[in-house]
Amino acid sequence: AGEVSEALKIGSLTTPDELTPAIDPGRASPPRPGQPPRAHLERDDATICVVTRRARNPNLANPASGRVVLTLDHHRYSNHNGGQLAFGPEGELYIGVGDGGSEDDPDNNGQNTDTLLAKILRIDPAPGGGYTIPPTNPFVGQPGTRAEIWAYGLRSPWRFSFDRPTGNLLIGDVGQDLQEETDFVP
Repeated sequence: AGEVSEALKIGSLTTPDELTPAIDPGRASPPRPGQPPRAHLERDDATICVVTRRARNPNLANPASGRVVLTLDHHRYSNHNGGQLAFGPEGELYIGVGDGGSEDDPDNNGQNTDTLLAKILRIDPAPGGGYTIPPTNPFVGQPGTRAEIWAYGLRSPWRFSFDRPTGNLLIGDVGQDLQEETDFVP
């Protein structure tokens, strides 16, 4: 085990139960051309923020560099907010977003492709804030849908993990009452 050191004080950004960090896979190697290394934070259950690393020490984040990448309207209910951010094998940012709450997905967000709720989104955060959409996302160019959507039919994908050798995705999703759900995406 190596030495543990503080990378960023986050006290004013969020509370511990609202934070999900994801470190750019380029952390151990040079960043992609034209893009700084970055760390991503989720706060207030609905805002995705970007914080770049310090140029002189790539193991430390620069707290003054924070900028908003994406804000979601997630106010109707107080539960099922999702909660994970992770970079996929290709370097894009994946965002787990819940259905917005209550029981039985009352707004049918899981099956509705014109909302970002109850989905896993895939975006490429832009250096100055905002983001671009990877052209290989499944709903790019389809009218009446949100191109940020990478997977739908979920409820509240609170954890997920990429298998390193294959790139397959395993998703921990909130169920109903006595059952939870695990999804596999090849």
